[in-house]
Amino acid sequence: MSGNFFTVNLAMFGIATAAATLGQSYLKQQRRQSIAQDPAAAATTQQSGSTRSLWRSYIVVYALVMGADWLQGPYMYPLYSGLYEFTDRTVAALFVFGFSAGGVSAPYVGRWADKYGRKRMCLAFCGLYGTSCMIVMVRSLPLLILGRILGGVSTSILFSCFEAWLISSAHTLGLPDAELSSILSNCTFVNGLVAAFSGVFSNIIVDCFGTVKAPFFASAVCLGLAALAIRTTWAENYGGEASSSHGASELKGAGLKDVEASEPLMSNSHLPLPTIIEESSPNSPVDQSTQSALKIIFSNPSLLTLGITQTFYETAMYLFVFLWVPALQVVSFSESDLPFGIIFSAFMCCMSLGSVVYGIASQSPGSAIHRHASLASVTCLIAAGALVTSALSVSLAVRFWAFCVFEATVGMYFPILGTLRGTLIPDEHRASFSALFRVPLNVLVTISLLTGAEDHKDVVILASVAMLLLGSTAMVFGIRRRVQ
Repeated sequence: MSGNFFTVNLAMFGIATAAATLGQSYLKQQRRQSIAQDPAAAATTQQSGSTRSLWRSYIVVYALVMGADWLQGPYMYPLYSGLYEFTDRTVAALFVFGFSAGGVSAPYVGRWADKYGRKRMCLAFCGLYGTSCMIVMVRSLPLLILGRILGGVSTSILFSCFEAWLISSAHTLGLPDAELSSILSNCTFVNGLVAAFSGVFSNIIVDCFGTVKAPFFASAVCLGLAALAIRTTWAENYGGEASSSHGASELKGAGLKDVEASEPLMSNSHLPLPTIIEESSPNSPVDQSTQSALKIIFSNPSLLTLGITQTFYETAMYLFVFLWVPALQVVSFSESDLPFGIIFSAFMCCMSLGSVVYGIASQSPGSAIHRHASLASVTCLIAAGALVTSALSVSLAVRFWAFCVFEATVGMYFPILGTLRGTLIPDEHRASFSALFRVPLNVLVTISLLTGAEDHKDVVILASVAMLLLGSTAMVFGIRRRVQ
């Protein structure tokens, strides 16, 4: 199959994404016009100003840190296997070190972020991940192991502390649920565009400099710029009582309007936390805090469901990242001719398209929790259907389209789960819970790598389908039916 097939599909997905974006913008404009006729329009206008300020301060940092991650991603394996000539077993071991470090560090990362500040942990991420990028410049196995460990710790911070800072800031500003959902949807949309651009840009700088090390240096530059933006535009926020004493004044000092919140962002009245929970002291050891957080999770079916769904979906997503290239190669007659850069960009377009679809679907009336739980369940079902199709088909085109559908569900998943986390997780434990949810994810991915997932592609895909179906079922019975 010629590269023109993938190029045409990329163009079609790009047009579809642009059309969906225009449709979403039209619906938003219609909604603003209807809101303007409401007596409370003045308060809504103030909230919109706060939303724009928060969006501007967050999206610059978010685009830079995600760009740093995407730039090096496609060249990690070529660097280890091609340039450094390590065996596949050694490369797999390096990735295992990274995922293991992410799992072990997750409880500590969340606790430290809630105690010492999410902004500080995001700055630490820039330093740790930047160091990891520079370490790979040296062909030394001990140093490369250290680099993967730093990368694993950094990933735990990336996917817990940044979102915790955003949601806590939104709570402090008193933004309504629709505004937070819009921000999360737009972040996923921007992430898809950044990923597509990063794939092209990394290919260009590799050609210019003649080495696969170039994207890692570019990533370090992005992280340096992100650290500068965090330091100059972000306010600090904390977990526990610290959040109320620091949050509003620091947000105001950072140039974000101080909007007093008389109510929580989204009501949790349907899903109360159990009264048996004891708040840990700010000076308590990490293990005690972790036990307290685990006690909360296992005592509340909604939080447990959230963790199960996140673990199962993201495990399937990470395994997909490892397997999509060989899965396409095995059904291609000319493996070396597959345009992986174009295919990757098509996937990222589909992810952006999925975030736009979420933005439209999330505006339906009704309970926000019920609506997002339903969307999460449907998203897991669609993802499972896409993977089943890819496993059963031996057609390159069908398998490619199935993977595109799966990537579209990724674009829907992140804002859906982000909104549910913003609703269900209390601010004082936000980073701790988000990080703890990643522990079983890292364990499952590590086990898959150690047991040779690359040699049993279809089995791994079908196992991912089973996890997605369980996640969908858990969301229906654990959250959706409880708020009816």
